[in-house]
Amino acid sequence: MQVGLLTVGIIFIIIALFKPKNDGISEDKIEKMFEDFLLQIEIENEEILKKIKLTHTEIYSQLEKELRTLEKRVTEIESRLVTSEATSTGSYITPNDENSYQLNAKYEEVLKLYNSGYSIDEVAQKTNISHAEIKLILGLKQKGYKNV
Repeated sequence: MQVGLLTVGIIFIIIALFKPKNDGISEDKIEKMFEDFLLQIEIENEEILKKIKLTHTEIYSQLEKELRTLEKRVTEIESRLVTSEATSTGSYITPNDENSYQLNAKYEEVLKLYNSGYSIDEVAQKTNISHAEIKLILGLKQKGYKNV
């Protein structure tokens, strides 16, 4: 029995010595497979990056378009609001900037001419505004109304 075990042991040793170390796959094959794998990952990453850039560009373009549309609508609404305020209050004001209003240029001219010493008749003649309207403007201004 001991001789049988010794023979089996010697056979295993001989097989182990003559058996190829890498089971038929050479280091060159492994390296080539790894390089191919990395190349494939790189190609896929580039494709994904292109898709992301395209999507980003499309989204940015759409947002710019929507922003322009909204800005146009806001301008229209502001214009309607100023017109509505002027009609409902009877004061003819125009937007100067975001937070203030100025008198209608004609009405400013009336006040400027009158304060410079021109008579109501002269102011009416220079501005083509009726005497009654000039008197109304001057009367309201005299009573302290700011937005005549």
